[in-house]
Amino acid sequence: MAMAALPRRESWTAADWEAFEPPADGYRYELLDGSLLVTPSPSPVHQSAVLCVRDVLEAALRLHGGGRVLVAPMDLPLADDTVLQPDVLVLFPRPASAWNVKPRAHEVALVVEVMSPSTRRLDRETKRRRYLEGGLAEIWVVDTTARHVERWVGDAPATVHATTLPWGPPGSAEVVEIDLVTLFARAWGEC
Repeated sequence: MAMAALPRRESWTAADWEAFEPPADGYRYELLDGSLLVTPSPSPVHQSAVLCVRDVLEAALRLHGGGRVLVAPMDLPLADDTVLQPDVLVLFPRPASAWNVKPRAHEVALVVEVMSPSTRRLDRETKRRRYLEGGLAEIWVVDTTARHVERWVGDAPATVHATTLPWGPPGSAEVVEIDLVTLFARAWGEC
């Protein structure tokens, strides 16, 4: 599939991004520090992992608290020159009247990026850094190959989880133990 011709700009702004209609060419488009990022469409295991993460987070929210789980494509403006699309995000509870409005960083409880071979460095380093700079409190980077989740909470160093991951839904004192062994087995179609 050929990539469509894109508008040329020295530097993109969030306003430019709002006016831009990405072509339906199978590529993913994001805005990072004024540059347009174009990445290949994800692999089946990537998409399977996204859906598995969504499922376990939705189950936790149903049992223990409010909020909502959304999956890409969903624009998340972080600065005047940065609009990213996390693979999965968990929003804090919001009024029904706000569901037609794109979320802002302060409304996001958790961002999840599932790494692909072509986006490993971008997801693990660049996007994670921008999420933290944008004020997000918790970021997970899911590595389907190594079968672990790297978790960043605020400024603390990352913790790596391979068997279970404790997570508390927004607004809840409850902690849910997410079974990562089963999650990765499902993502890879092993169960």
